[in-house]
Amino acid sequence: MTAIQNELGEILAERGLKQSDLAAMVGVMPCHINRIKRRHIVPSLSTALKISRALGVPLEEVFDLEAGPES
Repeated sequence: MTAIQNELGEILAERGLKQSDLAAMVGVMPCHINRIKRRHIVPSLSTALKISRALGVPLEEVFDLEAGPES
């Protein structure tokens, strides 16, 4: 099984941004950013692209695939 991993928390910390700042830039609720950051949900492609553009980084720098053990 493959999971989506993200570096959202690290990138926000490096830039001194709050989840609410990113949420406003992307046009979602702060709780949505929190759930993505904590890996409770996987963002839609459009939300993932908006996040990467708002942060000014390539999509692959924020989100990545992590292969897990095959079930």
